[in-house]
Amino acid sequence: MGRLSVRLLPVVLSLALAACASAPAPRAATIDLVETERLAEQAYRQGDHARAAELYADIVEAMPGEADYWYRLGNAYARQGLSQQAALSYQQSLALDSGNARGWHNMGMMHLKLAHEAFEAGEKRGSKRARVHEENRRLAEATARVLEHGGRAVSAPAPAMATPVTAMPEPGAAATDGSPAAAPEAVGAGINEEAGGSR
Repeated sequence: MGRLSVRLLPVVLSLALAACASAPAPRAATIDLVETERLAEQAYRQGDHARAAELYADIVEAMPGEADYWYRLGNAYARQGLSQQAALSYQQSLALDSGNARGWHNMGMMHLKLAHEAFEAGEKRGSKRARVHEENRRLAEATARVLEHGGRAVSAPAPAMATPVTAMPEPGAAATDGSPAAAPEAVGAGINEEAGGSR
């Protein structure tokens, strides 16, 4: 070999290695995702929602633009009672596919659950003398009734005594005369399990 060939050999080998490193992933990586999806679906069906969430999280990390997997991740989180994580997963799914009615339904259910938890915490931890205490109690009970009935609106029982409201009520809030607010519209029956873009 000539001197030029000896000097160029390391450069040519480096370029060849760089080309190999940037080549498309082998079919094995695709098979891993297929297997991961199979295992995630199996874990979910068997009630191992923590494992299903872990596997779906791996899938959305590898394929962040796939709305259906974000939706499934949301369902796995919701089944564990992880409302915040579920809502965020549904939100990401809807950012990718805003026409998924099931995704909107499930995200609404998670926000309703989060609202219930917030009102309940405010009632339990706040001062009973605070004016907002009674409002927290009333809203915790109202959201609990909706959640207990799978998301279907139910009539609120008549209040035992009117509570004076000193601030202007928000739209849909109880009237200042103590009459209950109109029951919220039905939001569905729990989270919707079906995957895909069906609307």
